[in-house]
Amino acid sequence: MLQALSNVLVTPAEMTAVDKDAARSGIDSFSLMRSAGTAVSAAALRLYPEALRFVVLCGPGNNGGDGYIAAAALADTGASVAVFALGDAAMLKGDAARARDAFALVPGPLDSYEPQSGDVVIDALFGAGLARDVPDEARTVIEQVNASGVPVLAVDLPSGIDGRTGEIRGLSFVAAHTVTFMAAKPGHLLMPGRARCGTLEIFDIGIPARLVADRAGDLHVNTPAMWEQHLGALDPATHKYKRGHLAVLCGGPVSTGAARLSAAAGLRAGAGAGDACLSGGSARRQCRAPHRRHAQGNQQRCRPCRLAQGQAPECLRSRTRLRRRQKGAGFRAHALRPRTGARCRRDKFVPRGQEATLRQDRGRRR
Repeated sequence: MLQALSNVLVTPAEMTAVDKDAARSGIDSFSLMRSAGTAVSAAALRLYPEALRFVVLCGPGNNGGDGYIAAAALADTGASVAVFALGDAAMLKGDAARARDAFALVPGPLDSYEPQSGDVVIDALFGAGLARDVPDEARTVIEQVNASGVPVLAVDLPSGIDGRTGEIRGLSFVAAHTVTFMAAKPGHLLMPGRARCGTLEIFDIGIPARLVADRAGDLHVNTPAMWEQHLGALDPATHKYKRGHLAVLCGGPVSTGAARLSAAAGLRAGAGAGDACLSGGSARRQCRAPHRRHAQGNQQRCRPCRLAQGQAPECLRSRTRLRRRQKGAGFRAHALRPRTGARCRRDKFVPRGQEATLRQDRGRRR
């Protein structure tokens, strides 16, 4: 079922509506919470088998209820578990209260937790539904946990991140792993929340996919699978120019990186032919104009090729050939004049302005 929802993004408000639809359809809401909490405990044991203690931080809502279920499941396996609650745990209602009662031990106050070596923190304070800044009591614990470097496993979303926008509400946990349910939320993919979710894992807790799809909006994860249906199959018998000719305009010879990537993407998307055009003419004509031996390793390279390799000086002979050819092609004759550095005759470099002396020397030797 999760395969059908792999590219779907569900906002916190839409997920709340999905939960209500599931309850109206006859699905026990507490069974969904129990499935979520069990999935969190399974992920904690699988990811951190060397943990000395699992510390579950529970909030005042259903996300805290998931934490209580996870704590009870971890305790049943024999793991060392400690639970700390934000606010008065006795004030919980509904499914969260039932989950609290499933954990036999009395949770401690949140501000009494101090991170220790060997701890693994399970963050079940707020989840994806947070739409306000975290309270001061939670801020203190978040700062301590982030500073200690102990790994954090977030339930639904690291506390402090807005599940709809990915914004940080004052402060947030930096999780190494995040467990969410049925579908990803925008806050999992939008920065800066994305950088604080760690590895994302989506669990199926038993809600029918049709209920999630009915409530989901137009937000999707941009993957190649979304566009496969829009790409027609290429006929192997067709000519390349019948599939369109792509032209990408770019700057000078040293500014072609983005244009090359764009042209390659266009060809892979189905264009029949593609050209990357420089501002002074086509890159192909400039590169092959000065000399045919360039591809054979000749050191007398044309100026665009030398500039592309970070070599500003150029050979006078190559420059002269290039200038002659470009005059015939309609290029500006002074476009390839060196801006800086010395000029050379083969391997002999001379200062700027002494080319006339160099030509006289050549005449005498002849």
